[in-house]
Amino acid sequence: MVASGVTTSRERGYERNWLVGDLAEALGPEATLLQWSPPHPGIKPAFPRTRSLDAINARTDLRTYRKDLSTERATAIDVLVHRYAALFSGAISAEQERTIAASVRYQERRAPLLQDAFLTVIDRLDPHTVVLEDASYGHRGGLIQAMKKDGRHVAEPQHGWIGPSHAAYNYGSIFRHEGLHSQIPDELLLFGEYWGRSIRHPATLTTIGKPHLQRAMASAPPVADRENIALIASSITDPDATTSLILALRKKLPDWRLRFRPHPSERATLAERYPSLIDVVGVEIDPHDDLYESLADCRAVVGVASTVLFEAASFGCDVLVRRSPFTEYYVGEMFGPAYDDVRDVEAMAARLRAGNTPVDVESFWASNSLDLVRRWALSTGTAE
Repeated sequence: MVASGVTTSRERGYERNWLVGDLAEALGPEATLLQWSPPHPGIKPAFPRTRSLDAINARTDLRTYRKDLSTERATAIDVLVHRYAALFSGAISAEQERTIAASVRYQERRAPLLQDAFLTVIDRLDPHTVVLEDASYGHRGGLIQAMKKDGRHVAEPQHGWIGPSHAAYNYGSIFRHEGLHSQIPDELLLFGEYWGRSIRHPATLTTIGKPHLQRAMASAPPVADRENIALIASSITDPDATTSLILALRKKLPDWRLRFRPHPSERATLAERYPSLIDVVGVEIDPHDDLYESLADCRAVVGVASTVLFEAASFGCDVLVRRSPFTEYYVGEMFGPAYDDVRDVEAMAARLRAGNTPVDVESFWASNSLDLVRRWALSTGTAE
């Protein structure tokens, strides 16, 4: 199992990788979990055979600085970046273009060194199956090709929203060509059958559910027993609009508690980005690191198009969608009509008072996920 290491949560004093930890546990001593991010100091991983690739990353960075590209290759990168930038009709400045080109040149030097170092680890472990996060995104193409050439089965675990507008999971007929087909995973492991309906992906689609979500759902109190709490998830892009919406809802719903959940990247600058939300009666900042702890408290969730909305539905929360340029491509009207923030605040408040709108949660998140994980583990030929 190879994961970024950022998909973790705390459980009983241990750090658990919710993305692939259940797969690793289903395979037991036959599995090893490799994480690119460095481990959190003082916290033991829930799966004992967890190892960090941080040292490999550090050594690769040092080697990269000693490696030069040929003038011809560096020039080709600059030309390619310039052609891409031109497609944005002036939205990318000359300085930004230079920064992007420098980053591309660095990655072009680094990628083969990192691949060689990682393949050395894979050769030592000699796995039958490699579960690789983000395997469909293209940047691991050479690595996947090398592993498949050695006869290894490569599977990718779904980590978030996928659909017809997600470029990493929709391929044209050109990928039937062996040179390209060999660079994408053999199998895609889905949260539920819904996610495979509208993508064009040549891999085998296998539903295994999301055990971490299922465990959290099982321990959450019934919606009827929860307080009138509405979770407003950050849109990231427009803090002023989010602030105005929360304050407008505060006036319309004096008997509700409004809980704002900033994006993790906003936590450090919360007071600067959302000064008008600090110390407002009836408005609180979400105290939980784990999203599922928050969803278990709430009756409703308000947010822009994202995986959070689908997760909220699984907890029985009413889901209200804020209109954005992405609404049509992510959710459409599956959670009811989208709302135009402050202009529709009266309708949003009425919807919150009325209660939940049912959706087909089973298609999003397979309910028997632990059984599906065990069945998949048996199918790999490495568990009995």
